[in-house]
Amino acid sequence: MAATSELVRTIAGDNLRWCIVWYGTGIGWLRLEGVWTQVEGALSNLRATIERNDGSLAILHQPVHSPLDAWGEVGTATDLMHAVKRQFDPKGILNAGRFVAGI
Repeated sequence: MAATSELVRTIAGDNLRWCIVWYGTGIGWLRLEGVWTQVEGALSNLRATIERNDGSLAILHQPVHSPLDAWGEVGTATDLMHAVKRQFDPKGILNAGRFVAGI
């Protein structure tokens, strides 16, 4: 948690305001505020570093026009998730495209 907090501080620099709430489980909530292009760049850098260290970063709120994927890298579970979706929603009408990998 300390290393990730330091990473956020470094990436945010002086241009972005940020706040983190950590839980004892290692899960945290990060809020970044500032010019969206700078926030977007910071999130991309942060996600890349966190994923390299076997973590994940989901983006809960962002502008509609943002090219950032809300979920990030999903690894090898995509095929299994598609199979489960097909089984429970064979017509593909429930929240189509809103989950990981466009499921």
